[in-house]
Amino acid sequence: MAAVDDAPWRMTGRDDLVTELSDGARNAASPLTVVTGDAGAGHTSLLRAVEAELTADGVTAVPITCARADRDLPYAVLFRVLTRFGALEDGPAVARWPVRRLVAKLSESAPSESSATAAELATAVFAVVRHQAPVVLIDDAHWLDPATARVFGQLARFFGTGACTVVAAMHWSGSAPRPAADLFADLAEDGLVRRVLLRPLTEHQSAKVLTDVLRARPDTDLVRELWAESRGNPSGLTTAVTGYQASGRIRVADRTAYLLPWPHPLALPENHPLLGPVHDAGPHGIAVAGATAVLAPLGELAPRLAATALGLDQEEVQTALRRLVDARVLVRGGRNRLRFRLPLLRAALEAGLPPYRRRKLAALAVEAVWDGTGHIDGELADVALPDWLADAGSLVDPDRSSGELLARGGAMLFTDGVLAERWLDAATHRVRDPVMKAHSLMAVSAAKAVHQRPGAATTTLTVLTEHAAHLSPEQVHEMAIVYLTGLCAEADERALGEIADGRAAPLPGGPAVAAVNKAFALMLLARWREGRDHLVATADVWRGGSAVTADFGEMFLGGAGVMLGDLRQLRRMLDDPGLWRARHLPQHRFEQIRYEANMLLMLGELGAATHLLESTGTPVKSLPGPDRFMVKWLRGEWRDAMEVARRSIVDGVTSARPLAPVKMLHGAIRILGGQGWMSRAAEMAASARAAHRHLSHLIDHAEAMTLRVRGDQVGATALLRSALRSADDSGFVLGTEQMWAELAAAEHNLGNREAAVRAVERGRGLAESLGTDRARIAYLLARAQVLGDLTAGEEAVRLAEERPEMPHENGNAFMRAAMVGVRPKQLLPRAYELFGEVDALLWRARLRARMRERGVPVPGRAITTLENERLLAILVAEGLSNREVASTLGTSEKSVEGQLTRLFSRIGYHSRVELAAAALTGEFPG
Repeated sequence: MAAVDDAPWRMTGRDDLVTELSDGARNAASPLTVVTGDAGAGHTSLLRAVEAELTADGVTAVPITCARADRDLPYAVLFRVLTRFGALEDGPAVARWPVRRLVAKLSESAPSESSATAAELATAVFAVVRHQAPVVLIDDAHWLDPATARVFGQLARFFGTGACTVVAAMHWSGSAPRPAADLFADLAEDGLVRRVLLRPLTEHQSAKVLTDVLRARPDTDLVRELWAESRGNPSGLTTAVTGYQASGRIRVADRTAYLLPWPHPLALPENHPLLGPVHDAGPHGIAVAGATAVLAPLGELAPRLAATALGLDQEEVQTALRRLVDARVLVRGGRNRLRFRLPLLRAALEAGLPPYRRRKLAALAVEAVWDGTGHIDGELADVALPDWLADAGSLVDPDRSSGELLARGGAMLFTDGVLAERWLDAATHRVRDPVMKAHSLMAVSAAKAVHQRPGAATTTLTVLTEHAAHLSPEQVHEMAIVYLTGLCAEADERALGEIADGRAAPLPGGPAVAAVNKAFALMLLARWREGRDHLVATADVWRGGSAVTADFGEMFLGGAGVMLGDLRQLRRMLDDPGLWRARHLPQHRFEQIRYEANMLLMLGELGAATHLLESTGTPVKSLPGPDRFMVKWLRGEWRDAMEVARRSIVDGVTSARPLAPVKMLHGAIRILGGQGWMSRAAEMAASARAAHRHLSHLIDHAEAMTLRVRGDQVGATALLRSALRSADDSGFVLGTEQMWAELAAAEHNLGNREAAVRAVERGRGLAESLGTDRARIAYLLARAQVLGDLTAGEEAVRLAEERPEMPHENGNAFMRAAMVGVRPKQLLPRAYELFGEVDALLWRARLRARMRERGVPVPGRAITTLENERLLAILVAEGLSNREVASTLGTSEKSVEGQLTRLFSRIGYHSRVELAAAALTGEFPG
């Protein structure tokens, strides 16, 4: 991977320094400036930015880059400088060529130590450069050869005349070659040098760099982790972000970038700038640094073990370590403990070790800990030993290492899937007892499944086909469900179809397990009616199985009923928790509670779901991501809800309840539309429809609402009709209760009386069969609008008022009731307030227009102005033209132009591009 050292976005946070250096060079205020900093600090980018600014102002700038080979070639850099002058079109060529011939002649022999020779050359060179008065920019000046350094020392004393200005950049470390270090130290003592330290990027500056690279807003955790890994070193930061992006570790959802857990550290190419100081630490620099990357947690013992592993004398290792400390690769802490200044470099060095050397180092570390000579502390204390155990393989005792790995991996099972999988998988290769082998493989499967890691289906199938005899009947069926869920996560419809159609070899467990597995496979393929019918037909079989098998059957039967509009099974289990046969098993009771909460949330029964969770002591944070989203979405906590949704999309959440992710996406699209993020909503709808084609009617519903807000009533109605036909064809009912109500209103507005009445009747049937408040409110509002039944409208308002915990659904109910004549002067302001609670800027803006049309006062003039500005920024960021913005807001193009002009004047932006960029990063709107 090449270092990205010349990208313009590397100047983030350093624009002022570029201007300062450019002004100083242009005005000869600082004849000699030396920019110092660590390797990878961005010297090259800084000098290129200075060169670009000077060139733009018509100032001649001569860039020179020193190379590592220059230090051994007398006058190499001086000759390169004069060659670059020779390439300039201005100035007396006659004065240049004799000097270059003199330098070339001197280069053929050993350079003279005589200061007279250096002074003579300096005078001759000055005679050349004074005619042009250029700015010389010397990059990597630490590689100056001794001969050039002596000439430069003499030449620097002429610079104060204004004939030439030099800006040089060099690495600031004890390992810098002596000629350059001594030269600039001497000049500094004589007051001829101005030093500028190039400091690391702050966390805030790093966030801006990441935004520019990714073209997306970086998640807070991503910024924090990459900044910690790189310590703000620009080369380290850009290497990490481009490397992680290429490997797929960074994923973007809804224009926000997230960092995924990853099992493999980022390796660096041998010529990477960050490895330069390691190479310069002597012949054993790389080897000792790599060994230290593994052994550092052992403190003072690490050098001795490194010497043993590398076959070196301890003094050779200590010499290399001192050079690495001088080069600021390593830092000495308390009790002489070494640590890497850049964690990214430590991980890269460890990743670059030859496999056997890494195993040997790990084995030495393990034996030291086991025999008591080694003690671990520091930031890697919790993971060092199990990591060494995993790497050491057969070089350490298999029984002891497998036991410790199982214990450490089990402890990490629910907190860190990558580490848990790594340690548990290593244990499975060493366990010799068949029962422990089965349980260790089951633990690996659990780690993969819990954290949505790839390969869960393959590992689980191994457990089922080769080790089922060592598992209990309950565990066998649990593994079967994990296997089927894994196939769904991997989109392996072929394997699911073979199980669903009875063409696959049966999984272990007997007829009861097979009956439930077949039904579950059918449901994962969205064949809900077939799955339900199979469960009903085989109920005597699976209810006669184990408690766990029977409960799985009850769960899937209830889930199919919810999907198909029959809640009797769900209500039966909710009314009598004692019907759960495995409720005495804590983990199964926990899953039963989460199942019931999931069903209630999808039906919009937030109050009942909250009561269930509170009465059983189940925290919301223990729910899967899609369910946590629905809680926050229904409560009106939209900012938090979108964060959960994005994180869930990135993680690729798949569960035994496949409806929840689609309902989550449905809600997220509606949130984006309500806030004015039209393009984001459309992008999410497109990706969601591709990933969940079996349940696309829910995505179509959300997108139809967005189209309606944008003023495309015909398109929105056509999409609703199509979505409901699709749902009818599949027998799906979930989510259609609101869709039929909206279709009734849309057909009514288009003058399609018969179609509107038919839609109202469909809504009535759903209200009766489902019996939920959401279904009843939807039907009553449709009846009020289409049939003019204001009593129905009043009843809808009453039902909404009985569930005050759902602000945006109530806001919509109050608005729709008011629009058909139910207490508009009371209900419109209430709806307006509720839309404000959830920050639905676009809904608020459109409702303001309706309130003014009906003579209902709009409260909060100052707040209205700020909201208009925020919404305008969002719509501009979405790429809408002034005409499209006007159409969306229900105003004129001239009004939009005036608002934009006032906004630019107030906040200091000069273009739509700047405003869009600020909206993307979150800097505006706030």
